[in-house]
Amino acid sequence: MASSRISSIDGLRGLAALMVVLGHSSLLSAFLAHLFFHFRFDWSAFFMPLGLPGEAVPIFFVLSGFVLARAYAPSVAASPRFLASRFVRLFIPIAGAFALGIIAQIYMNTIAATPGYVTPQGDWAARQLFDFNVVDIIRNLVVFDGVTSVNSSLWTMQYEILFSLILPAVIVFADAIGATWKRWLPTMLAMGVLVWISQHMVVGFVAMFAAGAVISKITMPPARWWLTAPLLTVGIALFASRRLLQLFFGITHARHTGPWMVTVTLAALIFMYLANHSPTVSKVFSLRVPQYLGQRSYSIYLVQAPIILAVGYTASIFLPRQEDNPWLMVFWSGGAFVLALAVGEVFYRLVEKPSIRVVAAIKKRNETVVTKTVKASE
Repeated sequence: MASSRISSIDGLRGLAALMVVLGHSSLLSAFLAHLFFHFRFDWSAFFMPLGLPGEAVPIFFVLSGFVLARAYAPSVAASPRFLASRFVRLFIPIAGAFALGIIAQIYMNTIAATPGYVTPQGDWAARQLFDFNVVDIIRNLVVFDGVTSVNSSLWTMQYEILFSLILPAVIVFADAIGATWKRWLPTMLAMGVLVWISQHMVVGFVAMFAAGAVISKITMPPARWWLTAPLLTVGIALFASRRLLQLFFGITHARHTGPWMVTVTLAALIFMYLANHSPTVSKVFSLRVPQYLGQRSYSIYLVQAPIILAVGYTASIFLPRQEDNPWLMVFWSGGAFVLALAVGEVFYRLVEKPSIRVVAAIKKRNETVVTKTVKASE
């Protein structure tokens, strides 16, 4: 098994998590939400690329395929021991995030039941209340058949679980394609056409994961200094293409459509290539702050939605009419951003790190059993 840690890739993952937190906290403010959904040119630099939370998800999926396919052989990925450790690694933090979501929802429902309470003006915040029916509680806890609003961050976890189940087949697929561009380039183009035509989320997300796996098997040339800036520009343009088309040409297309999934996947692949092969970009992503965020990216991602929403509902008590002082709500959004990162740190220490230790203990126990079995057979 190869080492699954690449510092610059961790930094890219950390930046993606930061984008999600920044985007969601910005949507608490009706003023910022209006700028987000009705672009003005002078605010495009703020929201592209830092304020597009939905566009960050493909980066996570592509990185998952790259890291897992690089780290494991198909036989290992297909073993019950690997699946057990993988599910422990995923589900302990998921359970913690679910519990945090329940607490936040109880708090938010209590506020919403207050006489005279005004629903938050941000559309994202206004539609996040949960009605606590048993079926949806079970669905959210096991992330089966999608999730509802207990903790909206959990919606991507159903795909991470799917990726873990199909990982052996994806690794075999990537190994069969190999590192020859005459094989991987047509394959990637065919995958893009399939996603574009199918317009199906599952097809698109699996293709993102598979694309990362395919790239993990390819030896790429280093990015020269004169190539880094143009590639980064193209990546950002593809990443923000949905908003750029709306901004300059009035063309709108929704997230999770074929064109969106293809363009953001290409952007994620470019970012990953630069993080791996551009000395300048790699050095930036390997700095202390991106590394800190990357190490905690899973925790930050899982906790950010309930924390930001709880702050939004609290703010609505003190500022029921945002139009009276729109900039004050911007400060509340900033506070939600900082608090989400702080709670992410606490969650990492209290929930995610223990889950990592549990997985390490499982692996150590399995290695001990294998060693004893080998000695007994000699």
